[in-house]
Amino acid sequence: MYQVEKNTAEKRAATLEAMTWKSRVNAIIRRVRSHFGGFRLAVLLA
Repeated sequence: MYQVEKNTAEKRAATLEAMTWKSRVNAIIRRVRSHFGGFRLAVLLA
C-alpha cells in the first residue's frame, strides 16, 4: 500500500517537473521568436 502511494507521489512530482520544464521552454521560445522573428526560429528547429 505504501509503495503505491510513493509511486503516485513520484509520478506527480515528475509530471510537475515536466510541466515547469515545458513552460520554461515555451517562455524561451516566445522570447526568441519576439526577438528574431518566426523565420529564424523555424530554421533553428528544422
